[in-house]
Amino acid sequence: MTPTKQKASFQSQPCVRIAARSLKRVVGVFGIFWEISGTEGTIYNSGERFNELQVFRMGEEKRDRGFKTIYCGSQVPQYSGFFGFDFAGGGLGYFDVRVIEIYELVHGIEGNRGCFPDFAFGARNQEILEAMDESTRSGSWVSTRR
Repeated sequence: MTPTKQKASFQSQPCVRIAARSLKRVVGVFGIFWEISGTEGTIYNSGERFNELQVFRMGEEKRDRGFKTIYCGSQVPQYSGFFGFDFAGGGLGYFDVRVIEIYELVHGIEGNRGCFPDFAFGARNQEILEAMDESTRSGSWVSTRR
């Protein structure tokens, strides 16, 4: 019996890793996870733990420094629409956040008041995405208007 070569099947999800910096000495890396670091500390979120933030504060006593987990969810007022009680770390899912955004949009239009995200937010995001695309093509940093 002669051995045959078989190719293993492999699929990966598309992933983009973006480096960002600002004039306020803050640097960020974004991808499946995101991390923002500055002179005062770091905030980190793993895409695998959607409702948790890892926070490091440089201003804490040395013996207390280190990443601490902040469980997100019940501090968001709309959270009570999904859960009638508070439990730490229960969090909201991706589609729960979409429901909250649509709720805010409809009530913003209905009440003739501002809502978030608004057109200016979307336009700014588009500007950043275009700068990222240009940076990828040119291989250099690209500034945005802010």
